Amino acid sequence: MVKNAFPAYLMCSCLLLAMIPLGCTPGYSGHDMAVDCDLLRFILNQWHAKGRPKEFDVERVVEPGKVTTFFMATNIVASNGRSYQCRFGSRSVYRPGGFLAITDEGVTMWISEGTGKVTLSPERRSTVVP
Repeated sequence: MVKNAFPAYLMCSCLLLAMIPLGCTPGYSGHDMAVDCDLLRFILNQWHAKGRPKEFDVERVVEPGKVTTFFMATNIVASNGRSYQCRFGSRSVYRPGGFLAITDEGVTMWISEGTGKVTLSPERRSTVVP
């Protein structure tokens, strides 16, 4: 029975390694970006549930951490000929070149502070945008 377990273990290990996105920056993976985007969606849903108030304490929804902080964002950005109203954002010490944002419609984006470049749905990419 033990002899048959090793090939299964090896196969599972290889599959798990294959799931790690290529080209990720050290300390911040594509998975981490997806988690931060999910947290932004959660914050947006809580904001909708409270009636979309102008004043909204993000820290009551998601506790600020040492690595990632969440905040209200008021940026209006243009991408692909369309304007987007940002509502909430996320900064991480592992993403010093910009921040993640989510719009009123739930569109996530990476906004580069150096170039102003906007990347829509960065969590769906195999590499980290910065």
